[in-house]
Amino acid sequence: HAHVHEQVVAAAACDACDEIVIDFLELDGIREGLAAARPKATVVAAPRIIKPAEEALWRVLLELDEADAILVRSAGLLSRLSALADEAGARLPAIHGDFSLNVANSAAACAYLDLGVSRLAPTFDLDASQLSELAQALPPSQRDKLEVVIHTNVPIFHTEHCVFANRLSDGDSYVNCGHPCTRHSLHLVDENQNRHHVLADSGCRNTVFNAQPQSAAPYVGMLRSAGVRHLRVELTDQPSSLVAPLLARYAALARGEGSEGPGARGQGGEGVQSGVGAGRQVKLAEEMLDWLQANLVDSTGHKPGATTGSFKPSAERAWATLRPTAAEERARRK
Repeated sequence: HAHVHEQVVAAAACDACDEIVIDFLELDGIREGLAAARPKATVVAAPRIIKPAEEALWRVLLELDEADAILVRSAGLLSRLSALADEAGARLPAIHGDFSLNVANSAAACAYLDLGVSRLAPTFDLDASQLSELAQALPPSQRDKLEVVIHTNVPIFHTEHCVFANRLSDGDSYVNCGHPCTRHSLHLVDENQNRHHVLADSGCRNTVFNAQPQSAAPYVGMLRSAGVRHLRVELTDQPSSLVAPLLARYAALARGEGSEGPGARGQGGEGVQSGVGAGRQVKLAEEMLDWLQANLVDSTGHKPGATTGSFKPSAERAWATLRPTAAEERARRK
């Protein structure tokens, strides 16, 4: 919590940030985090996984009157929060839908937006061109509700196995492990010496994040021109001193300015890409990627660099070039 709290404080002091999403391991300390985030708009991220009998988590989320919105990561939670709010007569905060809702087309996006979701992040399965096409396919009244996560260490997988308890304690459950996840930072190191950050949630489930973040820096201009108005930068274990310069540079890139440009709000403004030539935008994106390569660092001091990852557009293979399925082979033999 201390590390995340420091990041929240740094983001709250940054002019390039309009809104702060607080994603704590435990529900304890969320109200302190919300207070530290003011005067920015605040969003509380729900746990990535909620299982049956974890009703208390839903109710705590509804009781967070200080939050402006809740980041929902499953359709089940969206349904349950609505039902609980109706049962209790409670105020339902604004609902933001995360990428894990797997929205990949305009029909799915409209379906969620029609259910009352006020902000929606499309799936990571879409590249930058497809994200732009999705935005343009939406009605103008809904287009500005899209939010693209332009910088993130993508979650690789979730597991019930707790690496913290296994490696940093002699216990075998939440009762006797001593909660090392609240005091230690843990990374899994692969054969290429990449350091994949591990976080535990309130149910002791672990999420492993890709060591190298993916950045949409070369495609921010394209996204803004397509009508995307909300850009999210996600952090894991980066030092708080990196928060302000990272946000400021992405905000400048969204405005079509170099890092020497004047400070401004990171998500506001209409048509910020007008008048910015393609060559100029390419140069700014290259500068951003160079800065990420040189300056990004995790809590171990390791520099992971950055990649364009799933944002890089790629041509889909023609159907005729794909290998036939086993069923097709059998049909041909008949």
